[in-house]
Amino acid sequence: MLGLEVESLEQVSPQFNDVVAARIVSVRPLEGSDHLVVAEVDAGSAGKFTTVSGAPNVLEGSVGVFALPGAALPGGVSVEERRFGNVVSRGMLCSEAELGLTSRADQLWLLEDVEPGTDVAKLVGEDWVYEISVTPNRPDCLGTVGIARELAAYYGLQLRVPEPHVPEEPDTKVTDHVAVEVLDSENCPRYTARYLWDLEVRPSPFWMARRLELAGMRAINNIVDVTNYVMLELGQPLHAFDYDLLDGGKIVVRKAAAGEEFVTLDGKQHRLDDDMLMICDAAQPVAVAGVMGGENSEVRPETRRVLLESAYFRPESIRRTRRRLGISTESSYRFERGVDPNGVVRASDRAAELMAATAGAKVASGVLDVYPQPQEPWEVRLRPNRVVQVLGADIPVSRVTAILEGLDLKVQASTDDHLSVQVPTFRPDLTREIDLIEEIARHYGYDSIEPDLRAEIDQTLAGWGRDHWLNKARDLLTAMGFYEAVNLSFLSRSEASSFTTEPERLVRVINPLGEDLAWLRPSLLPGLLTSAVRNINRRTESVMLFEHGKVFSRGQDASYREHTALAAVASGAFALRHWRASPRLVDFYDLKGAVEVLVRRLTGQTPRFEAVELPWFSTGFSVQVDERTVGVVGELSDSVLKKFDSEQSVFAFELSWDDLRQFCREERLYAPVPRFPAVVQDLALLADENVPAGAIEAVIRKHGGPHLKAVELFDLYRGKQIPAGKKSLAYTLRFQADDRTLTEDEVRAQIDEILEALKSELGVVLRPR
Repeated sequence: MLGLEVESLEQVSPQFNDVVAARIVSVRPLEGSDHLVVAEVDAGSAGKFTTVSGAPNVLEGSVGVFALPGAALPGGVSVEERRFGNVVSRGMLCSEAELGLTSRADQLWLLEDVEPGTDVAKLVGEDWVYEISVTPNRPDCLGTVGIARELAAYYGLQLRVPEPHVPEEPDTKVTDHVAVEVLDSENCPRYTARYLWDLEVRPSPFWMARRLELAGMRAINNIVDVTNYVMLELGQPLHAFDYDLLDGGKIVVRKAAAGEEFVTLDGKQHRLDDDMLMICDAAQPVAVAGVMGGENSEVRPETRRVLLESAYFRPESIRRTRRRLGISTESSYRFERGVDPNGVVRASDRAAELMAATAGAKVASGVLDVYPQPQEPWEVRLRPNRVVQVLGADIPVSRVTAILEGLDLKVQASTDDHLSVQVPTFRPDLTREIDLIEEIARHYGYDSIEPDLRAEIDQTLAGWGRDHWLNKARDLLTAMGFYEAVNLSFLSRSEASSFTTEPERLVRVINPLGEDLAWLRPSLLPGLLTSAVRNINRRTESVMLFEHGKVFSRGQDASYREHTALAAVASGAFALRHWRASPRLVDFYDLKGAVEVLVRRLTGQTPRFEAVELPWFSTGFSVQVDERTVGVVGELSDSVLKKFDSEQSVFAFELSWDDLRQFCREERLYAPVPRFPAVVQDLALLADENVPAGAIEAVIRKHGGPHLKAVELFDLYRGKQIPAGKKSLAYTLRFQADDRTLTEDEVRAQIDEILEALKSELGVVLRPR
C-alpha cells in the first residue's frame, strides 16, 4: 500500500539436520592420495570421528562444520560411511555450498568462537527474503535503508542507519597516493576516492556472503563483496580498483574517443562512442563509468592496495551508455535512476569500515572529493488546504508534518498559510506540491480516505464529457465485430514511410529505444497492420481490429504536430462458418459500410466517397463530410502487404477524429409514421464509367424536391447491351407527402427535373430499352 509492491515472500531456513560444529584435532595426508587428508574431529557431545576431506583449508585446531553420520543434506544427500583404502570415513566436513547456504564450494566453512557440538542449524537460523518491485521514480528504495525509512515512517518507528566509523591512519593521507581529474563534470558532478593498503583478499565472512546470495548476488571475495553489500544497503554503487594496476595512482574521468575499444570484467570487448563516460588512469581506460569495470584493474587474490571509487553520474549518461553497449548491471540499474549525490561519502566510509574489518585494510585519512557544484536540498511549497482539496480528507496539519518529517523531509510553517518543505537530495522525485500530496496520501493510507457523498452536482449543466463521442464510436465498431487494439506509437523508418506521402515530415525520436522504435507513427495503420498479420499468421480466421490514438508529423515550419485518428483493418472471413450460411471474405464494401455507419450515427450526415490515389492503397477513396475530407478507406496495396509479410488481402480505413468530431451532434429529428402511401419509381440510368454513384445520388437528392424520402441503388450492370466505357445504375426513388397522396403528375414532374439535372450536370441519361 506504500507503493513498494512485494512480489514474493520466501522463508529460508536450513535444509539439513545433524550438522554440528567440530574442532579439527589432527590432520594427516591420506596414504596414496595427493590431495585427500584424514582428519580427527571432536564434535563435542556428539563424539569424536575420523573423516576424509579434500578441502584445502582443513587446518588443525580450527573449528569446522561437520555433518554427522546419517545426516541429511540438501538435494537428498545422506552422509554415509565411506572407505578410503584402510581408512573408514565417518561423517563429512562441509562447505557452505554443500549445506545449501551459499555458492562457495571450494573451501570448508570454518567457524570462530563456536563450541564443538553446537547445532549449526540454530547458528544459521531462519530468515525471510522479500522481493520488492521498486518503481523507476524511487531510486532511494534500491537499498534496504530506503525501504526501512518507508516502514519506519509508516509505523512511527525510529530509523536506525549504520553510522560508519572509519579507522583512518592519520600519518597517511589519501592525497599522497591518489589524484583525481574530472574532465566532464556535467556527466560526473561528483567523484570521490579512498586509498586502502595492507589488505588481504580472502572469502567474505559467512554473514555477508549469505545475505548477498539471498539477495541474488554471488559472493566473490571480501573486497568485491563489501562494495556490493554497501550498494544493497545504501543504494550507492561502488567500485574497487587494484591500485597497483593503475598508472600513477591517478583517476581521470573523461569521455571516450570515438571507436576506442575496451574490455570489461566479463571478458567482452566493446567499441565505444565519443559520448560515453569512462574512468581512466593516467594512460588508459579502466572502467565504463557507472556500468562495469575493466579486466585491466580488477581486484585479484594478490591485490594488496585498493583505490575505492564512490561517485555520482548523470542518469541520462549511464542510461545511454548501458543501452548502446547492451550491458545491464546492478550498478547501472541504480545510477540511471539517480543515486543520492550527497550520500556518496557515507557509502565510501561504510565500505572502508567493512574492508578494514573483513580484510584488515589500513585506510588513509580523508576522502579525495571532486564536487565543484554541490547540490543542495530544495524547497517545495505545500498548502494544507490543497491537501484537503486533492485528497478529499481533512488531514490535520500536525499529521501532515509528522508524515513528511518521518520521511526525512524538513517542514517549516510560513506566515502565508503554507508549509515550506525542504526535500533531501535522495528524493529526486519530489519537485512539486502534488508530489508531496502523494507522499501524504501513501502514508495516511488510501483506505483511510472515506468517501464523501456530499458532492454537489449541478443538474442544469448540459453537454457531454470529452470521451462521449469516442465511446459511442467504440460501441459502434464493437457492435460491427471489430476488436479494439492498442499499439506503440514508435515504428521503424521503413514502417513509418510506408504510410506517408511526405517522408521528410516524419518525426524521429531523440533518444530511441532502438532503430525499430526510432520514429513516431504518422498513421495508426502500421501498428494495426502488424497486429493483424500477427493474428493471421496464427491462423485466426477473421481479423477485425480498430484503434484510436495520436499520430505525429512535422509542419512546413519544422514544428511538431500531433492529432487524433480513428482507424480499422479487416481481413479474412467476414463472418465465421455457420450451418445455415456459407462464409465469405471481407471486401472493400464492408469497410466502406462501417465508415458510413460511423459517420451517419455520429453526425447524422451521409458521407460521400471520392477516388484518391495513395501509395499504401491499391484502391482508395477519400471520405467526405459536408464537402470536407475526414479520412480514407480502401484496400492495402500488395507492396505494403509484402513489406509487412502478409499474403492475405487487408482492407482499412483511417479517419481524422479531430475533423470528424466537429460534425458530431446529438440532436435527432423525429417524424410520425406516414399516414399516406408512398409512390415508388425505379430509374435505370446510363453513365460514364468514371462517374461515381455517389455523385449521381447527390444530384437526385438535390433535385428530388421536398417529397423525395429515399434513394437506393439496387443494381449495377455492365454487359452486351451497354456501350463500352458505360455502366448501368438502377435506383429506387420513394416519394411521400405528409398531408396527402401524391399524384402521378407531381411525381412525374419531379423525375423530369431529376433527369434534366443528371444530363446537364453529369451527362447521365435514362438507359434505352
